[in-house]
Amino acid sequence: MSKGKESKPHIGIYGRRNAGKSSLINKLANQDIAIVSTHAGTTTDPVKKSFEITGFGPVVLIDTAGTDDTGDLGGKRIAKTLSTIKTIDLGILMITENSFGKFEEEIIEQFEKRQPGTTIAKMIRQKGYNGSDSLIRHLIASLRKQKREDYLKNKTDGTNTETVKRNHIIKTLYKPVKEIKGITKAQFRKVCEKYPKIGKLLNLVKKFKEILKTKAVGQLEGWKKAAGNLNIKGLNSFLSGLNRQLESVKNAFHFCYSNGLAEGKVNKIKNIKKIMYGKCSFELLQAKVMLLK
Repeated sequence: MSKGKESKPHIGIYGRRNAGKSSLINKLANQDIAIVSTHAGTTTDPVKKSFEITGFGPVVLIDTAGTDDTGDLGGKRIAKTLSTIKTIDLGILMITENSFGKFEEEIIEQFEKRQPGTTIAKMIRQKGYNGSDSLIRHLIASLRKQKREDYLKNKTDGTNTETVKRNHIIKTLYKPVKEIKGITKAQFRKVCEKYPKIGKLLNLVKKFKEILKTKAVGQLEGWKKAAGNLNIKGLNSFLSGLNRQLESVKNAFHFCYSNGLAEGKVNKIKNIKKIMYGKCSFELLQAKVMLLK
């Protein structure tokens, strides 16, 4: 929990759009400090409001955007809403009529069938869901966490169970296991025994790095065949891109030229635009970009 200089209890108000979050804040404060409207999505960013609740004391209430917001901006608003959870002492979830509907039930049903998140999102969109993908991802993540906790709590066979975080497994793609805190060689070996594709994928990544370092372009076709045999969706997508740009990739083995510098500049400009667009003048944006030179 990180509140900076504010030590007063922080209370977050969460729920769908038009669930009554702002109305609750006004009721608690006994004054109109939050904008209330029948139009969904009035609150766009988390807003802190400090006041004193009678019989309780001074608090900071955080009014948040609806968790069912839509579109690209809606996804960003939901991400901001969820980011406030780590700063609060208490969370209040507003439940209104139909706030837990068929889409949430569909998500849970498909999750129990161990369907991938992308498959779940596609299925419920075909049935009419038009909300944010981030909402689906966060719900699935919470369901997985709860299922894992329930399993550990109710396990009665007396065996010891260890959990390994996914981000620790991902780090093995670019760091030796011995340099990763939170996972041991023995644990990683057990993971590879249970999920053989992880070990095979790691070997493929190491082989690709070796091909690049030694400029052994002749081994690329064999690597592509081995990668295709794994039939992993993300890896198949990488192979498709590789095949489309195969001539350019092979040239990268022979020539020392790189467009990395240009790409880096473009990414910096995009980041400046994302942060500052609509919040400052064109002159300030121009000056900020010129500083990159």
